[in-house]
Formats: sequence, structure tokens, C-alpha cells
Amino acid sequence: MKTNFFKIIFSIFLLMLLIAIFNFIVDPGSKFKNQYNELKNYSRNKNILVLSNIDERIFKKTLIENIEKKRDILILGSSRVMTIGIENFNNKSVFNSGVSGAGLKDIIALSNIFIKKIGFPKKILIGIDPWLFNKNDDKRYMGILEEYNEFIKNIIKSEKNEVKEKNIKIEKLKYLIKFSTLKDSLKSLNKIKQKETFIFLDEKITEDENGNIYLNSERSLEYSKKTKKENNGNWNTYFGYQILNYRNLDYEKQQIFELFIDYYQNNNIEIIFFLPPYNPKHYEYIKKNRKEEYEIINKVEKYIIEVAEKKNIKLIGKYNDKRLGQYDFYDGIHLKKENIKKYYNF
Repeated sequence: MKTNFFKIIFSIFLLMLLIAIFNFIVDPGSKFKNQYNELKNYSRNKNILVLSNIDERIFKKTLIENIEKKRDILILGSSRVMTIGIENFNNKSVFNSGVSGAGLKDIIALSNIFIKKIGFPKKILIGIDPWLFNKNDDKRYMGILEEYNEFIKNIIKSEKNEVKEKNIKIEKLKYLIKFSTLKDSLKSLNKIKQKETFIFLDEKITEDENGNIYLNSERSLEYSKKTKKENNGNWNTYFGYQILNYRNLDYEKQQIFELFIDYYQNNNIEIIFFLPPYNPKHYEYIKKNRKEEYEIINKVEKYIIEVAEKKNIKLIGKYNDKRLGQYDFYDGIHLKKENIKKYYNF
């Protein structure tokens, strides 16, 4: 019996080790090596069509590091701000640093990368999602951890809130043995023949059937024709996204957030808060059926209103914008690009 038990344990261990090695070699999300060096030579004046899984943090970092000109406006936040571009700012120069599921660490790290390369913009627009103050945050910031820690240590003058390397090593190990990583690795193998994670497009091409496009200089997102068609008004998506088991705002994150804002205001940069709305049908469902999630959404909104008033910050949007209808959205949480311009004046 004991022999069989140890054989099973060893077999499981061996299987997980093989999966980890395979995922490390393929590295579908570019967690361990930068697969985006090609961007350095060709990205500046081209639209970029993304065909497969990428690590958006490293992708955006590489794009920022190869900007040639200053930008008036820096956009920070999650996929809910990724479609905001020059058309929302009277054609002023913009750089959109939004990444999917962005947490506070992503926002801080990407802003730090930007100011080191380009210097201070005139304005920073920050998309404030409810999960920004969730203690149990998304760990996708690993690739830009160094830039987050640098800001915390050198700007906020604190070592307490640095993310320790030991924790990141654990997260990287978890990433290597995840089934979702294995699926991405297998998908990547199917694409080896074409050897394309992304391709460069003519400036005139702004959307495509096969993948999402990052527009040339501003790097805002244009969803693919397929995505727009399949998700038109599909409100029954993203329930509980990054807000499950999240009942109170993390006090340390609130402190860091306010110090982050103070730093930029002290350097005479105008801050704009944007509360990206939810699809009204999605919001109504949460209100009726998910009391805890509904309460945390409202706690965050109340807190952001207070911070905006205290620091004299322009606040745009609300999580439940009654002007909007179901088909103003791609899905449950992403407002259509044309409706951002229609309803919100940044």
C-alpha cells in the first residue's frame, strides 16, 4: 500500500515538473524572457495586431521604452480604459498604458516606467476599478515588479510596502504549474509555424477580424470585428471579476494610492479620476443578487469621491451611469469606444 502511495505521489510530482519545464520553455505570457524585442525597431509608427497571448505588462513596458516624443496625457488603468485615445482629448498627444485587470501595482509601475523614459505628462487619467484596493490582488504585475518597488522605495520612501522577491518566486512557480498556462502553451505551439504573436499593420488599418489592434502612437485598443460582433451588449459576463471575497478596502493600498496621487500633484500634474461604468443590466443583477459585491463597489465609489473632493481632482463617470443602456457596452463591464467619447468629457 505504501509503495503504491509513493508511486502515485512521485508520478504526480513528475507530471507537474514536466508541465513546469514545458511551460517555462514555451513561456506563452513572456513571464521569464522578453519576446517583444522586435517592437523596438518597428512599433513607433505602426498599428500592432495581436494574434496570441501576450504579457501585456511587458508589452506596454517595451512600447513605453521606445517612445520618441513627449506625451501630454498618460492613461493608466485596466482594459476598461484601454480604448481611450486622442479622440477623447481633442487630438492632444496621448499614451495609453492600460493593461487587462490592472491593479494598483500595475498603475504605479507603468507610471514609473513612463516618467523615467519620457518625463512628466501634463495630465494623468486614472481608471479606478473597484478591485484597485483589494488586498488579494491579481499577481500579473510580476514582470514589472522592479519598477513598482523602485517607486515605493525612492518616491514614497518606504520599504514596508515593497513586494518581496520571495513572494514573486512563489507566484512564478504557481504560474508554471497552472492548467491555464499549459493551455496557453499548447495554443502557442499551434502558432509556431507562423511564428507570430503580433504583426505590424499599415497605419490605415484600424481593425481586423483576427485580433485586437493597438493603434500606432497612442497605443489605445481597437477591438477586433469578431469581438465586437460576438460581445455586442452581452451583459452576462465578468460577474465577480476581482471582487469575490473582497469586503473592505485595504488600508495600506489606500495610503499608497494617496501618496501616489500626492507625488504627481506636487509635480504640477493634473490628475483625472475616471470611474468606468458597468453595463446597467450587469449592475442591476449585482445589486439584486450579489449583496457583498454590490456593497464593495459602492464603498470604493464613495471613497474615490471623497479623495477627489479632498485633493481637488476632476472626477468623471460613475459605476452606475443611468444614461447608458445595455447595447452601449461590448459586454458586462466594457463600454464601447464610441460611447466613451459620446458620454464623457475628459
